[in-house]
Amino acid sequence: QQQRACVVDVTRRRRRHGWVVVRAHSAFGNAIFSGSLNSGFPLPSGYLNVVLNREAAAAVILFVHLFDKGIPMSFGQLSSQLLVSPQIGRAEIEAAAAQGVRAIICNRPDGEEPGQPEVAQIRQWAAEAGIATVIHQPVQAPQIGVADAQTFAAHVAAQSGPVLAYCRTGTRSAMLWAINEAAHGAEPAQLLQTAAAAGIDLTPALPRLEAARG
Repeated sequence: QQQRACVVDVTRRRRRHGWVVVRAHSAFGNAIFSGSLNSGFPLPSGYLNVVLNREAAAAVILFVHLFDKGIPMSFGQLSSQLLVSPQIGRAEIEAAAAQGVRAIICNRPDGEEPGQPEVAQIRQWAAEAGIATVIHQPVQAPQIGVADAQTFAAHVAAQSGPVLAYCRTGTRSAMLWAINEAAHGAEPAQLLQTAAAAGIDLTPALPRLEAARG
């Protein structure tokens, strides 16, 4: 197979289950793709030429190939209406708009870490991309309760199309969704599986999901 040259910039922390968020620059143009890649081994921070195992190299090549064709990146999916993501920026917002996202929910406080785009900046980028609704519902993971989860679910239900929720890693957003689902009788084990498929490990929250289910 012909391999397309690209450079990978590891821009976010490696997740527990081995996924990293990468930004790939195509050698065939200025297109940039942001997405998730299961490399099978840790990648260092910074820029590096792509010299990966066959599976990982194929994944990066596919990412660049799809982006060059104008196909937007994918986000973790928790339900037919709800998508989840780590911290987003302009590129992610543009990709979300291309996928039909109608609203964004931010679940982290402003100023949580250096370099974090504030919600005002997210709103500006969203408006430029055609997403009119940005909701700020900041939460801290240890304090998330059923009431917070119900508020989150109400925000999602009030929208007329897909919603993208984010925090630093996506975990708080997924936890809000899962606690509300558990409170309505969903099986915690199934919620963990759905979250895992979206790239989020909610295993530490299992006792809270079981408590919410009652």
